[in-house]
Amino acid sequence: MMLGFGEPGIIHHGTRRSAKIWPSFFDGCEPVFNQRESHGVATDLKLLVPSTSGDRVPGRQDFSESASAVSLMRVLYPPRDYRVNHNPEDSMSQGTTALQSRRALVLGDLLPGLLTRDALLVIGSAAFVGILAQISIPLSFTPVPITGQTLGVLLGGCALGWRRAGLAMSLYLLAGLAGLPWFIHRSSGWQGASSGYLFGFILASLACGVIAERKADRSVITTLLAMFAGEFLIYLVGVPWLAIAIHVNLAKAIALGLTPFLAGDAIKAGIVSLALPATWRLVGRHD
Repeated sequence: MMLGFGEPGIIHHGTRRSAKIWPSFFDGCEPVFNQRESHGVATDLKLLVPSTSGDRVPGRQDFSESASAVSLMRVLYPPRDYRVNHNPEDSMSQGTTALQSRRALVLGDLLPGLLTRDALLVIGSAAFVGILAQISIPLSFTPVPITGQTLGVLLGGCALGWRRAGLAMSLYLLAGLAGLPWFIHRSSGWQGASSGYLFGFILASLACGVIAERKADRSVITTLLAMFAGEFLIYLVGVPWLAIAIHVNLAKAIALGLTPFLAGDAIKAGIVSLALPATWRLVGRHD
């Protein structure tokens, strides 16, 4: 493939034109490729300087075709492959490969199946949180009870990945608001002062899933950090919501909706932080 050239700073691929690749500092100099090619890829760069003084732009430095100019350009702009991929299937496959290389497996990916597996994981995770919601200890001084919900939220976030976990918590919230009795005490519908925590569950599951997809669930310490990040997001939404719902200031809302639950949340985070790395060791996977 031969590359043609027109105005300075623009590379022509037949009838296609690429974006300008040279900064304004090099305007007035024409980038050209050496005629040596390797499978259509230009392998060297040079500078051609306008031959007449009238082509100079005031305030810009002229470069001669010298070793220093070529060396400078090679440092600033190493040779690249400027070929245009005209096959959309190749582009899609390259994008998928790049995405997979950035995303590590989570435990949910180890199960067989695809769409059926994902659907069962989403529904099962939502149901698991609903079951844990029935483990409820009311406190006389606050409208927010102690429940097991956060254990299911954090575990599901790391085990399922952010997409499935986010869908699971969205399903849990929407189905409960629609009338499915799997909130606290088999209730459904709007939860008043506690509703902010339900919205925080979605953010927490997304955050834990994103962190887990970077292999944070392989060790106790990094899993523990993911748990703390998820719990922080739950309270980030739940506590201000509580303050608005019962008409108290933020300090009072923290005393009612955060402080009493720190010890229990630390225990739940510790359980998940031990369970996930142990499961990875059990299945013998490290990818």
